[in-house]
Amino acid sequence: MKVLFDHQIFYEQRVGGVSRYHIELAKGLTQVCGDEVEIPVPYVMNTYLADYTNRKLKKIPSDAVLRRVYQLSTVNLLLKLRYRPYDIVHLTWYNPRMVRACENHRLVITIHDMVQEIFGTDAVTAERKNFAVHHADGIIAISESTKRDILRFYPDIPEEKIEVIYHGTNHLGEAARPVSFTVPDHYLLFVGQRGGYKNAAFLM
Repeated sequence: MKVLFDHQIFYEQRVGGVSRYHIELAKGLTQVCGDEVEIPVPYVMNTYLADYTNRKLKKIPSDAVLRRVYQLSTVNLLLKLRYRPYDIVHLTWYNPRMVRACENHRLVITIHDMVQEIFGTDAVTAERKNFAVHHADGIIAISESTKRDILRFYPDIPEEKIEVIYHGTNHLGEAARPVSFTVPDHYLLFVGQRGGYKNAAFLM
């Protein structure tokens, strides 16, 4: 099977859960299933993608350059979708232009949560997700809770179109513990970036 992942999330995140998810999925498809996976991202600024493709991580010098690179990557992807056959296209985010370009391919999207819809935090993403949901051939929900939320906000979507597939884990080796490392009896552990939607400030 020939699978195409697009470039969207790899220009949005240097590191992050969604980009990590897609790279791990690509690894599983190639290493376990023997599928052919293509991720056409010419300018590698995502840590996981750099490791996966064995390419050097680059820094974007400015937002203007990033926009230009993103536009060129989009054109490259649109040409691939027009002239090359793929069994499945798995979009990494919800850009309507990418969704429309997949009309002659089987389109799959993954929905990790419905935070934007539940809390009204990002109307643009919610609108784009709505468009993608209604045009996708298959939807992966990462939990039963997310599936219920999808059906709550999109009751017209057939339930059989949604498949719950839980996130997996990597079997990492045991890390060497620093000699000077100590943990107090009482502490708070926060894992993740301290951006707004993670609400780290409220936790503190």
